[in-house]
Amino acid sequence: MRQIFSSRRLENVEAVADLLQQAGIDTWVSERRSYKGNRRGTFSYREEEQQTAPAVWIVNAADITRARALLTQKGLIEAGRSEQLVRPDYTRAGMPVVPKRPNVATRLRIALVAIAFGLALWHVTRLAG
Repeated sequence: MRQIFSSRRLENVEAVADLLQQAGIDTWVSERRSYKGNRRGTFSYREEEQQTAPAVWIVNAADITRARALLTQKGLIEAGRSEQLVRPDYTRAGMPVVPKRPNVATRLRIALVAIAFGLALWHVTRLAG
C-alpha cells in the first residue's frame, strides 16, 4: 500500500477515496471516522498540531500510476516531484552554510538580561560602598 493523498479535512480524503473507487482503484482510508462519529469538532490547519492526518492509500501497487494521473488531471496533486521533498534549508556537501542570525525577540531577551545583570551589579556595589 502507498499513500497518495492526505488532508486534515476528512471530507476531502473521503471525496478523493470515492473518486478513486469510481475509477476502479481499490483504496483504504486511514483515520476514518467511527460509527456516527463527529470528527469535525476542533478543526485547524495549524502546523503545530502534529496529529496524524487522514489519508488515502492505494491497495494495489499497479494502480498507483493511474491514481496519480487521475488526481493530477483533477488538480488535486501536482505532477512530478513535490517541492516539499527538496527543502530549501537542506545543505549538501560543498554548499555554503549561511549562519542564522538571532531574531528580534532573542536580541531583546539578551538585552533585558544584560540590563538586569548590570542593575544588580550596580545595586550590590552601591550597598557595599
